[in-house]
Amino acid sequence: MTRVELTELARQDLDSLVQTRELPASTYARVADSLESLRIAPLAGRALAGRYDGLRLVVGPWGWIALLYEYLEADDLVLVVGVMDGRSRGAPNAS
Repeated sequence: MTRVELTELARQDLDSLVQTRELPASTYARVADSLESLRIAPLAGRALAGRYDGLRLVVGPWGWIALLYEYLEADDLVLVVGVMDGRSRGAPNAS
């Protein structure tokens, strides 16, 4: 089964969203739940292009949280590289 890990930057992104958006402490568990499907289907997220070429996106526990990741097939690893407010300027389109 594919491993799913968050980079330190993704963890910092998530911490920042929890603080600035006043999200509940359960957000961390909810994000983990949102990523669980990638353990079985690591390419399930939408492939991105342009600025985010090479990354994929899944929507987090709320429709506005974008979880950006890269699938490293040789290592069978999903590496979450960013957690963003999908409503913010410069965020990939989550629709």
